[in-house]
Amino acid sequence: MDARMELISNSFDIRGFNKKCNFHGCTKTPDREALIMELDSKRQQRKELVSLYFCSKHFDICMKDLLNHMNKLCESGKNVYMETYDAQRV
Repeated sequence: MDARMELISNSFDIRGFNKKCNFHGCTKTPDREALIMELDSKRQQRKELVSLYFCSKHFDICMKDLLNHMNKLCESGKNVYMETYDAQRV
């Protein structure tokens, strides 16, 4: 498994998909979707890695550190960034 995806699966409860906040133990409805993508600057290509869903509190707590850790795991010439959206209510 890719080290970045292992970091995601170990750090968050992604089994809740978009039904509840992906922060472990939080049962709140998500307010924000964070679409994590990889940009390959050499090829000018981007690849979607994962969408995470958070309540407002946990979004602010998690995302800055997560991006820093994921970028440390990237290959040379690639970096990880995030686009955010309001979470879709189902």
